[in-house]
Amino acid sequence: DLVISAPDGYGIGLFDAKNVLIDNVIINNAGVNAMEMIGVENLTISNSTINESGQRAINIGLATGYEANRNIVIENSTITNTSGNGSTGRTIDMKSVTGTLTINNNNISNNGGYGFRIDNKPSDTALLMTVSNNTFANNGGVGFYIEDDSDLDQITAYITNNNFDGNRKAFVSEEILKLEVTGNFFHNSIQNALEIGVDDVKIENNSFVNNGGFNISAFGTYHFRANCNWWNTTDLDEINATLNDHSRIIYCSILESGDDDNGTFGFQSLEACQDLPPLAEVGGPVETEKDVQCIEEVVELDPSALPVVEDAFGKRIYPRVSDPVLGGTYNSGNCGGTVTYTYTYEVDCDVLEWTYTYNVEDNIDPELVTDVNSKVSFAHNGGDPNDAPTIDKYSCGQVFDFSVNGSSCTRVMTIT
Repeated sequence: DLVISAPDGYGIGLFDAKNVLIDNVIINNAGVNAMEMIGVENLTISNSTINESGQRAINIGLATGYEANRNIVIENSTITNTSGNGSTGRTIDMKSVTGTLTINNNNISNNGGYGFRIDNKPSDTALLMTVSNNTFANNGGVGFYIEDDSDLDQITAYITNNNFDGNRKAFVSEEILKLEVTGNFFHNSIQNALEIGVDDVKIENNSFVNNGGFNISAFGTYHFRANCNWWNTTDLDEINATLNDHSRIIYCSILESGDDDNGTFGFQSLEACQDLPPLAEVGGPVETEKDVQCIEEVVELDPSALPVVEDAFGKRIYPRVSDPVLGGTYNSGNCGGTVTYTYTYEVDCDVLEWTYTYNVEDNIDPELVTDVNSKVSFAHNGGDPNDAPTIDKYSCGQVFDFSVNGSSCTRVMTIT
């Protein structure tokens, strides 16, 4: 092992360096930064210990004349007791990293400021980030913070099987390309556990326990789902109270216990996901069908005639009344049939379709609606069809005359 003590400055410095392995190094009491690096490529820091750094444990930065940093691994290392306060201190601080970044199986704990922070700049290209099997505990700032100022939001991040415990905030991500947060413990945060400002995000199979602020807080107008997590309760009202805006942080399923498979790192639930109750009619049944004799009696329902429907949280859900789906068997050539109106109630997690049916029984005998005497010649052989008396087809407002068989629905009237 290489042991370095640098109370007046830096432990290791690398500038414009490629293909570097730092393995089994111990750095204690660096007065400034234990490791200072600019323009590095294919760097691995492994099996190392950094303790009591004055400003930063690892600073991978950007300077004029240097290329962006690329392809970095930090693994199997312990980084503790870095100085700094919760708002400005940085334990691991990175700027302009492209290619791949792997943070695996490290203990980053008891530091004065952020455990980890990355800040990519507008000109930076794509970065694939994998953060797994780490402990971020009791850091005075955010355990892990992602900021992506690149022009096209170029960071894709997978945050998997980590333990976040006792940080001021556990995890924060500003807008990036894609984020998956799965299999993590988020426990005992002093403020919010997660703060998320990402559109394409998956938050699933995590454990949220005893956080001082919200379990999840959504930036701005972002909407995303957080299914199949353990919220330290199964009471839906209590869960909603731990989300800063449940209308934008959607969950359709929950875990019913926080039981964990302790054989693997991170949170691996022993429970199966349970879907929330579906949309349901409340307040008693409403009429679902009506018998009518004329097609003119078939009208779209008034909204007050539709059922009251609530979601799993007791919130009333309204149908799309402006566009019910029209169906049924009736057409103008039949003696009757059905006309249906189907209304759709929809939320993120469920769809309920409700149908109202008109049974059209168009079987009323026809009636004369003009003066037969003025067209009496029609009753004799050879009468002019134009003189035929006008007949109301089924007394439903559909007019035809004796000279035409205008319907397959036969009605007979004898004129004498």
